[in-house]
Amino acid sequence: MKIALMCNEYPPQKCGGIGIFTKELAETLVNAGHTVHVVGAYSQQQNILVESLNGVVVHRLPARQGLTGIWKNSRVLFQYIKSMESQLDMVEVPDFEGLSAFWGKLAIPCVIRLHGTAAYFADEMATRSSRLISWMEKRALKQADAVIAVSDYVAKRTEAIFSLNLGARTVYNGVKIDKALSPKCNFDYAGSVIFTGSLMRKKGVFSLAESWKLVKQAFPDAALLLVGKDTQENGKSVKQQIIDIVGPSANVRFTGHVDKSTLQQYMKSADVAVFPSFSESFGLAPFEAMALGVPTVYTKLSCGPELLEHEHHALLVNPHHPEEIASTLILLLRSQALREKYSAAGYQRVQDFSVEHLCNHNIAAYQAIMEDHHAA
Repeated sequence: MKIALMCNEYPPQKCGGIGIFTKELAETLVNAGHTVHVVGAYSQQQNILVESLNGVVVHRLPARQGLTGIWKNSRVLFQYIKSMESQLDMVEVPDFEGLSAFWGKLAIPCVIRLHGTAAYFADEMATRSSRLISWMEKRALKQADAVIAVSDYVAKRTEAIFSLNLGARTVYNGVKIDKALSPKCNFDYAGSVIFTGSLMRKKGVFSLAESWKLVKQAFPDAALLLVGKDTQENGKSVKQQIIDIVGPSANVRFTGHVDKSTLQQYMKSADVAVFPSFSESFGLAPFEAMALGVPTVYTKLSCGPELLEHEHHALLVNPHHPEEIASTLILLLRSQALREKYSAAGYQRVQDFSVEHLCNHNIAAYQAIMEDHHAA
């Protein structure tokens, strides 16, 4: 197959989950013998750059700025894909902010993958999303030839939010499991808890901060490491708001964004990894922790229970209750036996989500979509 994946944050540029997902899917598809182009618009680009990275052909187009930038970028990306469609079997676009809202018709199927629209996350967090962005996201979904979702939960919630019948196929995200990197094997108490991801309310960082005050009462020597970029909420740094909650002597450290090898070192040094999110569509971070054998705490909300069974693969917590997060962390910090149990269980569970395993699911979905398109 010859596939184009749309991505405006493809590595080595600093990226979020979409960039990591796209890179790992693209490279796995290439390794399976398929041709993959990744196309996106980048604000730092002055001219079109086409390069081959690990067999993936990456096209970086200059992004348009200003009030009409959203429309211009959508149209430029469409025209670029239109010029390539004779070389392609399909194109896949992420759902966030309706990137394909202003596209015309293509001869090849246009697939949207549900990672979570802006409207989805706003609804989950009981906040308002931009009416324009919501309109663009709905328009893009209605125009798509097919929809793939990264969890059943995000598919059902997206259908409800937009009042659409999408008929989405669920294909879970794949996780890169580095077989050359041995999982955590030392479970002696280190007093270290780690969170990874952007510092945002929806990730549960304020609930984690509140819980940390209780953890420190039980373990005065414990340290909390937050790995990920700072963001702004209500015009104020989330990092500073966390510091204000926990106090100056809480032994909380912030690293900002780090490269993957550094992140893996931090992970394997921790006793527990915690991700008390209010909203996720899938959530790569907990699976990356489990792939390193780190005992993991995830959320009881959104897709958490769909992906992980509580007290079997991991421990799940309700981010609305900081005391529950605290008691769960204290339980794991107190018990080496439990840390070993959830290390082994999590590592076994994550094998079901390896990029190689899920690549076959993606290929099957793509083939079914192309067959439907040709039959239409």
